[in-house]
Amino acid sequence: MRKLLPLSLLVVATACVDHHFESIRPEAYVPHCPEQYEWKAGDYLVFGTFGWCSNGDPECVTIYKMENGTLFEDSFDHFPSVHGGGKPYPGNYSINKQAWLPDVECLAAEFPTELLSYDNGWIGCGMCNDGTAVYVETKINGQIRFWNIDYAAPDLLKQFSSKIYKKVWLLRGLH
Repeated sequence: MRKLLPLSLLVVATACVDHHFESIRPEAYVPHCPEQYEWKAGDYLVFGTFGWCSNGDPECVTIYKMENGTLFEDSFDHFPSVHGGGKPYPGNYSINKQAWLPDVECLAAEFPTELLSYDNGWIGCGMCNDGTAVYVETKINGQIRFWNIDYAAPDLLKQFSSKIYKKVWLLRGLH
């Protein structure tokens, strides 16, 4: 009887873990954006990830742009330079026919407006934790804002950064 108890606990624990992770699997993802959200003409959201890699690997920089209900992919593949205020990312965007926009369109609705209170530039420790960061750029009502967000950012921005990582991985097919 003693040997069966640990085995039964393992089965129950495994079932709970599988059930828990089922809700975050990409194939189980169903977009649920606020019904009131609509793109305004000329507004956009740029999002992506970047990190330290060797040999100029283009997978080190992956950036997308959503504008007017269309998803674009960047082929410029350079690190976003926002040191000292910098400039917005000079992406070279083309329509991404491979990607499924419903998987990422909610990012605009989930954009934390608190981010607008930060100056353009780095938020966090500038890649000093794990060598990676996310890039976010917005154009809202004609005003362009942009940030590199490191893991050492405030919690709310970490949550949004985590969503960006997941969406980029989904778009890159690394799920």
